[in-house]
Amino acid sequence: MNKQLKVEIHSYWHAGTGRTSGSHVDSLVEKDHRGLPRLSGRHLKGLLRDAVYRACSWGWFDDAGDLETWLFGSAANPEQADGQDSDSTRFATTAGSLFISNAELRKSEQQALTQNTGLRSALYHSLFATAIDEQTGSAKNQSLRGMEVVVPLTLYADINIQSDERQAHNAFDKLQQALSLIDHIGGMRNRGLGRATLTLEDADSNQAATTQATPKTATPGNKTKIPLLITLQDDVIISASATTAGGHSTLDYIPGSLLLGAAAAGLYKSLDSDSAWQAFHSGRIRFHNGYIISEQGEPGLPSPLSLHYYKGQEPPQGQPLSANRIVRPSLDKLDPKRQLKQLRETYLTVSGERVNVATSISIKTAIDKNTGRASEAQLFGYQALCAGQRFLAYLEKDSDTPDALFAQILSALAGEVRIGRSRSAQFGRVHIDVLDNTGSALEYTNPTGQTELSLWCLSDLALFDPQTQQATLQPTPQHFGLQGGHFDAGKSYLRGRSYSPFNGHRNAFDTRRDVICAGSVIHFSDLEPITDQQWQALQRPQGGFVEHGLGVVVANAAICTLTPLKFASAAGDRIPQKASDSSQGASSALLEWLKDKTAATTEHHSAWLDDTSREIEQQYIMARSFNAIDSNQPIGPSPSQWGEVYQSARDLRHKPDELYRKLFGGDNAICRARAGSEYAWGLKINYDTDFSAWLKRRFESDEDLVEKITLLAAEMRRPRCQAMRLAAQESEGGA
Repeated sequence: MNKQLKVEIHSYWHAGTGRTSGSHVDSLVEKDHRGLPRLSGRHLKGLLRDAVYRACSWGWFDDAGDLETWLFGSAANPEQADGQDSDSTRFATTAGSLFISNAELRKSEQQALTQNTGLRSALYHSLFATAIDEQTGSAKNQSLRGMEVVVPLTLYADINIQSDERQAHNAFDKLQQALSLIDHIGGMRNRGLGRATLTLEDADSNQAATTQATPKTATPGNKTKIPLLITLQDDVIISASATTAGGHSTLDYIPGSLLLGAAAAGLYKSLDSDSAWQAFHSGRIRFHNGYIISEQGEPGLPSPLSLHYYKGQEPPQGQPLSANRIVRPSLDKLDPKRQLKQLRETYLTVSGERVNVATSISIKTAIDKNTGRASEAQLFGYQALCAGQRFLAYLEKDSDTPDALFAQILSALAGEVRIGRSRSAQFGRVHIDVLDNTGSALEYTNPTGQTELSLWCLSDLALFDPQTQQATLQPTPQHFGLQGGHFDAGKSYLRGRSYSPFNGHRNAFDTRRDVICAGSVIHFSDLEPITDQQWQALQRPQGGFVEHGLGVVVANAAICTLTPLKFASAAGDRIPQKASDSSQGASSALLEWLKDKTAATTEHHSAWLDDTSREIEQQYIMARSFNAIDSNQPIGPSPSQWGEVYQSARDLRHKPDELYRKLFGGDNAICRARAGSEYAWGLKINYDTDFSAWLKRRFESDEDLVEKITLLAAEMRRPRCQAMRLAAQESEGGA
C-alpha cells in the first residue's frame, strides 16, 4: 500500500552532508545529482521511527503491539555480540515493512529548476554564527562558522508498507497520528532551523517527483535474449566487498545477481519447485550484468585489459579513442623508450568513446534514541552509483525454456524495483524498461578452422579445476570445450578478485568466489582447428554461476585481434532518453517566489550598477578638470587594480567587515591613496577628496558590500568602463 509524505518546511533548513565548500561555509546541504535540495529517506525514516517509538511509549495506541519493529525493523544490539565483532549482530536483525524514498520537489518544479540555474541558486543562502566568550561577552577568536541553508519549500516522499491492505491501512492511521510529534527536520533544530509540518496524502494526490511506476506485461515472443534498460531513480549501493573495515566502495555496474534477486523476491513463492529451479538455479535463464550507457545513448562494455597508452598521454574523457593514442603490446609496435599504462576501470562503446560511472559518497551516523545524539563509534560511509544514470542489462534463456516462465520473470522486473543495500530508505530505487533492441553490435571474426583464439571477458568468469572442482584463475582450453593448445600468457591480460555474495533470503554470505575479472583477455595458441560446434558453444556463457551473469565472453573481438585498431565511425541505433514532460508554463508558489526574488535582485543590482558607473564617470570628469589632466592621460584605477579588488571580494565573500578593512582600512589597504597613485586611487577630485576617499564613503555601512564590490570590480574591468579613463565627454554634471 502506497502513501505520500508531504513535508511543508516553514523556515530555513539544513540537512547536512559532512562536506564543506572550503573557505566559504563549513557545512553544505544535501543535494541530488541535479543540484536540487532533498531530504534523505534515511533521515525521514529516523524521524518517523522516533515519533512512533514515543507514541507507543506514551500509550497512544491500544493495539500497537511491537509496531516500531514491524514498521522499521529490529535494531542491532552490540551487547549481544558475545565478544565477537559487533558488526556480526546485524545478521540477527529483521527488516521492517516500511519503505520510504527521499523527499524531493514536485516533478514540474524539478524540471523548471534544472533548466534555470539562476532560479536554482536562489534556493540556497549562507548563515554565519560565532561563539560568545562568557567572560568578555564578545565573539571568541576564530569561532566564526558558516552553513548553507535552503529556503522554505514543500517536499514529497513516497511511503510503501509491504503488507495486506487492512494491516497497512491500520499502520498508516497510526503513522498519521505519530506525525504530529515531528515539528522540525534537518540539523540545528533547536536553534530555529527546519520548522516543518508532516502529513500523509494519497499517493496520486500530487504530481510528486517520485511517481509510482506501473509495471507492464512483458511479451518476449520467440526472443531468447531481451535487453533491459535500468534507470537509477535513487543512488544505488552495491558493495564491492563484504569487508566492513576501511572505506566502503561500490561496484560500477549492476550485477546480474541483483536482478535475479529482485525477480525471485516477487516470484519464488508463487512458483512450483521445478519452475523455481529452472528460473533461478539451473542456468537456463540468465540475468546479465547491467553496464553504463553513455549520454549519447551508446551502451558501454568493460574496457579490454589489452589496451594501453603511453604514460602522460591518457586518452581524454568523453571523446572516441584514437589508434595513435592506444597501444596493444601483443599486436602493435612499441616504443621501448616510453612507459605503458593499462587502460583500466573504464567502459568503451563500439564507437570507442570512454564512459565512466559517476559515484557519490554519503557519510552517516546512528542516533542514540535515549540522548538524541550520535551514537559512539557509529560513523559510517557509503559509496553509491549516482541517480539519473542508465544501464543496459539482458535477460537470456535457452530455446527450450518455457516462454510463459520467461514472461513471468520479465513482468516481475518491468517497472520500479529496489536493489542494493539500504534500499528501505534513500537508496536502491530503479526503473526497468523492456526494450525491443539495443542497436550496435560488437565486431568479431569467426574463429572456425583457426588454431588461435582470443576471448574478451564481458563479465567476471568463474572457472573450476576439472579434477578437484575447486576455483581456479588459470584458464585452459579445456575449460571452454577446446582441444589441444595451451594458455598463451604473453598475449593474455588477466586480473582476478575474490568476493562473497550476500544472500538476502538466508541472511548470510555465500561461499567465496574466485573469479577472473571482466575486461580480461584470454589467449590460446596451438589449438586443434576450432569446429563450428565449438564456435556455437563459445557464444554461450562459460564457467559457473552463469545464472548470475558470469561467464559472458566474446571470441576474437575486433578490438582485441585486428590491426590496425579502429572503431566504428558512427554508433548504430542509440538508446534514446525518455521524453520528459515539458516544464514550459509550469507554475507553483515556489517557482513564482524564486522568479520574483531573482528578478528583484537582478533589477536592483543592475540599477545600482548603472547609477554607480555614471557617478564614477562624473568623478573622472571632475578630476580631469580640477587637475587639468591631458585628454590622452588615462585616469582612475587600471583593470589589474580592479582585478585585485574583485579577487579580494571573492576570497572574503563571507566576511564583509574584513573585506572593508582590506580595501579601505590601514596603511596596507588596497584602495589607499599613496605616492605614485595620483592617477589611480589617489586621483584628486577636489581640494579635500580623492577617488579612494570617495569610494570608501560610497560603501560605508553598506549591507550588500560584498555583492556590490564584486559587481563593480567586474564591471570596471570591461572595455566600455575602461573607456571612462580617457577623456570622457563633458556632461551637464561636469566641473
